[in-house]
Formats: sequence, structure tokens, C-alpha cells
Amino acid sequence: MKNNPLDFEINLLPIISLLAVCISFLLLTAVWVPLGSLGTSQAIGQQTNEKNSKKELLSIWVQFDSNSSLKIFLRDNDFQNVGNARKVFLKKETVKQDTQSIIDDLVKRHPQIDSAILAPDSTTALNSIIQVMDILKSKQNINVGVSPI
Repeated sequence: MKNNPLDFEINLLPIISLLAVCISFLLLTAVWVPLGSLGTSQAIGQQTNEKNSKKELLSIWVQFDSNSSLKIFLRDNDFQNVGNARKVFLKKETVKQDTQSIIDDLVKRHPQIDSAILAPDSTTALNSIIQVMDILKSKQNINVGVSPI
């Protein structure tokens, strides 16, 4: 019979070193998580104010199309379109000014607008979405949300 000892040693130094690296990585990256997020809230659904549900409120919908354009239109509480949609082509140099003027006009004519929903296409550039979000977030009383693709 062979005499196999039951006591054997495990070298814990590599395990402790790996754990120290993982913990330091976690501590360093946890600081940057709040800085990388956008300050958006859910415009419709469970998070909306219950007191505003009785009023007739309107929402601005911005739909990004695959042909490098965006449609801006209004919808009511029942998701019915109100008025005509306006189209802005993203390839133009004046896209930011055109979008700003359309949204300013809508907010001026319809003060009951309380939210805006962006509906991007799968080919929409992130820069275009951020530009429109910046325009909408400049309006103080409008909650901005992004619809899933």
C-alpha cells in the first residue's frame, strides 16, 4: 500500500493577488458609472405622475427613419396623432435649427405638452439621438424618454 498523505498545501498567493486586482478594478470603475448615464426618466408608463393622468396631455414623438430623416408629431393620451407630422432631413447642415424651431413652435402652440418620446431606427446614429435629446431637455417641463428599437 502506498502511503498518500492527506495533507497538501495550496498556494494562496496567486488567488489573493487576483482578488486584490479584481477589487481594485471594481473600486476604480464604480466611480465612473454615475457620470456615464443620462438624466432621463420614463415619460409614459408606471413612473408618470398620477395627478397628470386626468388632464388631456400631449406628447411629442420623434421618429427616426432609415432614410436619414426624422418625423416630429404630437400624440394624445390615447396615442392618437394630433395634427400633421413634420419632417426634417438629417443630412442638412441646418438640422439642429430646423428641429429646434419645430419643437419651439409645438411647445408654444400646445402648452399641455409634458413628454417627448424618441423612437430611433436600428441604423440611427447615436449623435443624432443625443442632439434631439439635448433640444428636448432644454425645455424645462418636458420629460424625455427613448423607445426601445
